[in-house]
Amino acid sequence: MCPCIVATLTSMACMGGCGAGSGQRGSAYGYITERQLVVMRDDRVVARVARVFDPANSSSNKVVWTNDGRYVALLAGATLRQEPRSSEQLIVVNTQTGQVRHLPCPNCEDLTPIESHTILVLAWGEGTHVAAAYSAFDLGSKANSVSVPFDPPTYGGGVPVFLSSAFGWVLTTQSTWVGGQTLEQQIEMTKVPDYTNVSLGSFPSNEFMPAAPSSLGPGESPRFAVAFRPNPGECVAQFPVVVFEPNGQSVQSQMSTDMAAAEPPGYLSGVPGGIQVNDLWWSSDRHLYATITSWTCDEAKRAENEKMVLAHHSSVWRLDGNRWVKDGLDRATMVRQVDATTQIELTRPDCIGQVPPNPTISCNRGALYRVHEGTRMLVARNVISISAPPPDRGG
Repeated sequence: MCPCIVATLTSMACMGGCGAGSGQRGSAYGYITERQLVVMRDDRVVARVARVFDPANSSSNKVVWTNDGRYVALLAGATLRQEPRSSEQLIVVNTQTGQVRHLPCPNCEDLTPIESHTILVLAWGEGTHVAAAYSAFDLGSKANSVSVPFDPPTYGGGVPVFLSSAFGWVLTTQSTWVGGQTLEQQIEMTKVPDYTNVSLGSFPSNEFMPAAPSSLGPGESPRFAVAFRPNPGECVAQFPVVVFEPNGQSVQSQMSTDMAAAEPPGYLSGVPGGIQVNDLWWSSDRHLYATITSWTCDEAKRAENEKMVLAHHSSVWRLDGNRWVKDGLDRATMVRQVDATTQIELTRPDCIGQVPPNPTISCNRGALYRVHEGTRMLVARNVISISAPPPDRGG
């Protein structure tokens, strides 16, 4: 393993709209546009952070919340700005005060929360995308980052990236080609802080895998939900959701969920039709939710995307036991419950079948609404994605 990252905290003045004083009340959440991250509490802006985001590549837009909900962290995006990876920084937002800090994080590529307010960071070695170092940043202190013995197995010389995490566990994935034609994801789970690894197996999928942890707090075992996309771009498409539940040093259970109700009318495996899981999240009611789009296939058309005929707009589904049931909210791409009476809803175009001009932009942005006690209010337009602290941990 490469030497650890050594980075000291540096402070930066908050940009317009930051909160002041010892803290703010209200339910926290965040959203990103092509040019900024905005952190909110209720209908008030806590902080704005200038940063370039890519509407077409969600992996370059990762924004994470610490498990205690006090901090938001993201990389500054050196490669998006066409700057050297050695100039990369970790940006940290205090969701109570609005303070924004920039931490040197040379060659950093990925991040995920561990413990209460600690971020685990992956950095490439100098001049290569193979050798990697893992370091932990304690965002609640001003100490340097420290190297950690995080060492998940590698396959074919690659490096695993973070898929999800919660108290005590980190989920990683690594892409591998099987037979030179099938792309599969090797899923591993690592126990923190003793850093023991558990292999969960290999699943056919590309890199677009919505994943979500059920964050219940220290000492409790979370569950992880992952949606796999085995045949991207094809009209006949499945999108299975699997739930993993760790227990002690191993995985207690692995449950494949029944998606029959969410599939288009008359759909059977291998019969023209398909679904897409747009997002996954756990709510404070301990249920897993998803937004799902479905379509049928017009075999008279030649191109795969032109074959798709929208059957159901992206809408909210709830996992009941191991079966998905309709939850009632239509035309939603991403949803987060931020407190008992409030949720935020992002609605982007479905873009199934005939797509509009410039789909990279028009299909990956939408309107964000805040729904409080039944009243729906527009927060922002041209929003790419939303985020919120773990359930029951609003900072």
